[in-house]
Amino acid sequence: MICSIAWNTQAQTEFTASVSSSTVTTADRIELVFELSNASSASGFRAPSMSDFKILGGPMQS
Repeated sequence: MICSIAWNTQAQTEFTASVSSSTVTTADRIELVFELSNASSASGFRAPSMSDFKILGGPMQS
């Protein structure tokens, strides 16, 4: 007896942007995270201009 079961689970692609704090001063450091989940590829992403901020590191991928 041969039995096969196929599960077709297609999770919806999700994009989120989050910051490490909701209230900051001009001297505070914050972390801005863009996260893409359940995507087959992530090529071509461009973060918005951050010309009013001093960028200390990044971008990084994991």
